[in-house]
Amino acid sequence: MSFTTISFLTFCLIFFAGYALLRGRARGCFLLLASCYFYGSWDVRFLALLLGSVFVDFWVALAVAKAQGRRRRALLSISLAFNLGVLGFFKYAGFFAESAAAALSRLGWPVSAPELGIVLPVGISFYTFQTLAYTVNVYRGRLEPCRNLLDFALYVMFFPQLVAGPIERPERLLPQMAAVSRAPWRPNFSGLVLIASGLFKKLALADGVHAYVSPLSAPDSAYPAALWFATLAFAFQIYWDFSGYSDIAVGLARLLGVELMSNFRAPYAATGPSDFWQRWHISLSEWLRDYLYVPLGGNRGGPARTYRNLMLTMLLGGLWHGAAWHFVLWGAYHGLLLVAARALSAKLELTLPAWARPLRVIGFFYLTCLGWALFRAPTLAACVGAWKKLLFFDGLELGAWLEHLGAVHELRPIALWSCTFLAAWLLQVLRPESSKELADRLWRWPALPRALVVASLAYLAMLLAPLDPPDFIYFRF
Repeated sequence: MSFTTISFLTFCLIFFAGYALLRGRARGCFLLLASCYFYGSWDVRFLALLLGSVFVDFWVALAVAKAQGRRRRALLSISLAFNLGVLGFFKYAGFFAESAAAALSRLGWPVSAPELGIVLPVGISFYTFQTLAYTVNVYRGRLEPCRNLLDFALYVMFFPQLVAGPIERPERLLPQMAAVSRAPWRPNFSGLVLIASGLFKKLALADGVHAYVSPLSAPDSAYPAALWFATLAFAFQIYWDFSGYSDIAVGLARLLGVELMSNFRAPYAATGPSDFWQRWHISLSEWLRDYLYVPLGGNRGGPARTYRNLMLTMLLGGLWHGAAWHFVLWGAYHGLLLVAARALSAKLELTLPAWARPLRVIGFFYLTCLGWALFRAPTLAACVGAWKKLLFFDGLELGAWLEHLGAVHELRPIALWSCTFLAAWLLQVLRPESSKELADRLWRWPALPRALVVASLAYLAMLLAPLDPPDFIYFRF
């Protein structure tokens, strides 16, 4: 049940009507049942898996808080083994089986990978990281264990952010989930702005540009100019798609009186790789920093170890996005950018003047787009083919591509989307704010103008939406 379907709209109307009538613990139980129904609508078989994660981490955390010494580490290992084992089986078993079979075949022992037929549970990467953060924080002594199963289940299963984040921290979300059953409902109606803007981003923008991304699936047969336009289109498609989902999730949570974190803050206004990862998928970036990069040693132990830790973190971050080598390559690419930026800043120690910032933004946006070509290409061979054409552009083919576009009458929409990309990029550079900050500012306007903005965005989303919109891109992760 996607956020952009009529079935979800019906679900919300029924849910909010019931939620408004209930009080106390009954309201918390109703929210949990609604979250179970929402997740079960994808595939009811995986609801048991999600509930298993809730029960394991709830009881393990309680036991960890009471235990001492090796017993604490053993209990933490149970949580890690269960969560990472389930994630590894469902998401990576087929990938590693195919990779092992391919490696053996190259060594002269031809084997075929078994057909496992494993279906990936929606949202498993997101809720697994969220439950792990809770158990690890209790183990580190930074968080008291939750002693109310209902509150903890809501922390894991809160339906607005269950299947695609943001990946919330227990110290932020658990107190708010406890308040659902104990405090009056105080909806924040600025969430309507976020919901409308998220629907507009997803349906009108991300889905509208979806058709132009296809050359990245077969770069060898595409014109270089077409490939560059497809790469630029995908850069904005994935941003509008994922930030649109995050806007809707944050907006729904605000209507329930819950504040989720911002997951994006004008990422294409970044001046370098470190700045980019403080703006793009912020909840994942913070999780990888606190639960992987820092435990590996962070920037302690000299430059060589720092570079190693950066590369390992980004390689695993790439693999988190999908069980395929091109995701690993994308992670390695961003790891190399982080290493290079850190090495150059240590060597040069320059403070660039203010006028150089636009050049840095343009330069890093170019590098980001090259990375998106690796992310979107389906295979390693396609990654190589895409980069050959993106880096070694044959200008003579531009005329042939324009002639082809003229023949199929696509010049006008290409020009329109190019202007849209430029306007969206300039807007991020000039107003590098999160959607939450923009929504808060708009909600301070008089009632009529803000109502017109919300209604206009919702109307345009419905008007421009394709008849069969694709799913949110990050559902597959």
